[in-house]
Amino acid sequence: MILSVCPVNILDLATQFNNDDSSDDSLESFIEHIHRNIPDNYFTDIFEKTVSQSDSDLWFYQRHGRITASILYSCLHFSGRNPDGHLVKLILGLTNSVNSDLPALRHGKKFEHVARESYLHDKKNLHDNLECKLSGFVIDNNSPYLGCSPDGLLECKCCGQGCLEIKCPYKFSEETPINAACLDKTNFHRK
Repeated sequence: MILSVCPVNILDLATQFNNDDSSDDSLESFIEHIHRNIPDNYFTDIFEKTVSQSDSDLWFYQRHGRITASILYSCLHFSGRNPDGHLVKLILGLTNSVNSDLPALRHGKKFEHVARESYLHDKKNLHDNLECKLSGFVIDNNSPYLGCSPDGLLECKCCGQGCLEIKCPYKFSEETPINAACLDKTNFHRK
């Protein structure tokens, strides 16, 4: 990957901010600094260039320094006891939060497109012109330290826009979807 042609990530922007003697240390000042130092198409550019998600080096690079949806729960439930700094390392990208060698992640990646197509097939008659597009890395414009990568962006004429999050539980990898739903009533609700 040639990082020199990639949009700067939030860690680069934080370094610039810390080197600026005229800045105060408030979050508001940092966010203002970000908006002053990024091009107008920054968020769109990252979104479009990271549609391949974990297959993209830029996707990983832009996640560094941001609280992403995959670690938000850990951040919200942080007890303050973290002697090895694991959570900080996750946020900074010093520890890989996406290990594609794990069987569960390989399983999810293998069946994500099947689940997406199944969802669209099941829901298309309930919506007016339902479409699902693949999503790149989405960075919140107002809180650029937050980001997520939905499994799909939905849009229809009757409901407007939404996002799709797909789960392909590895523990049910040997089951049919119907059997999996019957076995796990906590997470699956059949109608």
